[in-house]
Amino acid sequence: MPKGQDRTPRKANRQRGLTKAEVLDTALRVLDERGAEAFSVRQVARALDVYPATIYWHVRGNRDDLLAEVGAHALADSLPQTPTGTWQDDLRAIFAGYRQAMQRHPNLAPLMGANMATNGTSGAALVERILAALTRAGFSGRELADHYNATLAAIVGFVTLELASAPADPGWAEALRDDLAALDPGQYPLLCAALPEMTNRAFVLRWENGAVHPLDGGHKAFVETFLAGLTARGSP
Repeated sequence: MPKGQDRTPRKANRQRGLTKAEVLDTALRVLDERGAEAFSVRQVARALDVYPATIYWHVRGNRDDLLAEVGAHALADSLPQTPTGTWQDDLRAIFAGYRQAMQRHPNLAPLMGANMATNGTSGAALVERILAALTRAGFSGRELADHYNATLAAIVGFVTLELASAPADPGWAEALRDDLAALDPGQYPLLCAALPEMTNRAFVLRWENGAVHPLDGGHKAFVETFLAGLTARGSP
């Protein structure tokens, strides 16, 4: 080896300059490209050209903890940083920001609810913003906690359904179309009458998810209905 040449392995050099943000950016890219089933700490390490143990220097825990950190990272630039107007406007911005982040990373959407059960403080920014809006709405104490739970479930739930993946079976979509066409109007009169507007545009009745056909109208109706309920229950 020529005099003065660096004998340090490339991976060792790589590990010394690695940042947590780079780990999370790469993990998010791996999730986008490979999907949740193929996602692993080893895959992230391979993409970064480091040893898997290096990932744990930046993210404590296991694969689920890494995914929880990735979820918070994906949301970081999508949540309003300061009040946007009324508390209703603040919540509208949170609903919209969360949905936009999941639309950019649809493979992450089905994982968010599960990881929120165990992600500890990695989701603290989202919690703080929801609590700030609800406090302005007049909720406190146990009512604040209860309405926080309802709000987080609403934010996550619609988008999880909207971006849920279709079955891998290539014949599934055709079978669903055939089943919908064969519905008996005598047994399902309202459903059959609504099919022209609902087929492939509504939960249960679609074969393509929101990554292909976003349910913008449904999401807006959901948010406004939810906010109307909160407004009725909160203080003036």
